[in-house]
Amino acid sequence: MIGEELAGPRSWIRPECVGVGRLPARTTFTPFPDLATAAEGEREASPWFHSLDGAWAFLLCERPEDVPADFASPQLDDSAWPRIQVPGNWTRQGFDRPHYTNIQMPFPHPPPQVPDQNPTGVHRRRFRLPRGWSGRRVLLHVGGAESVLYVYLNGRAVGISKDSRLPSEYDLTPHLVPGENVLALVVVRWSDASFLEDQD
Repeated sequence: MIGEELAGPRSWIRPECVGVGRLPARTTFTPFPDLATAAEGEREASPWFHSLDGAWAFLLCERPEDVPADFASPQLDDSAWPRIQVPGNWTRQGFDRPHYTNIQMPFPHPPPQVPDQNPTGVHRRRFRLPRGWSGRRVLLHVGGAESVLYVYLNGRAVGISKDSRLPSEYDLTPHLVPGENVLALVVVRWSDASFLEDQD
């Protein structure tokens, strides 16, 4: 089950788990090799920035328990899965339905419980490290996810974050392999954190 190796079963409804394996929050920045390149102000100009934006394989499950056991495996054939644009919102790309929460919770459960029907999106992307990155520390920066994000690389659990819409970062370095790497991100829509996110 997703996240179990990092935080135990059903970590999306465990308030004591707010994050595992993610780096401390900080100001978002991009490293540059010199002042002149940094002064351009374009992160794409850095040889140490590689965007994973674009089309990702995507599978929407009705609940976290329905995520396939091999979802993070590099051997999984996801070629038949639909594609989704990342960054993006799956409800704006033909999956599930949009919701807006203001003063009333979108479900009647008491904290920290959430509905059994809890839309869960599995995102997969294959990538290779750019030339010149061998031996460097490699971080994954996720701009935001609602409401729980689980990060896996090459079948190994890397981290969890429950801070919706806030950036989170993960050190991928120990899990990288030469050649092709497979990144799997799982987003669970409702969590114990949904109760906090509803307090404007």
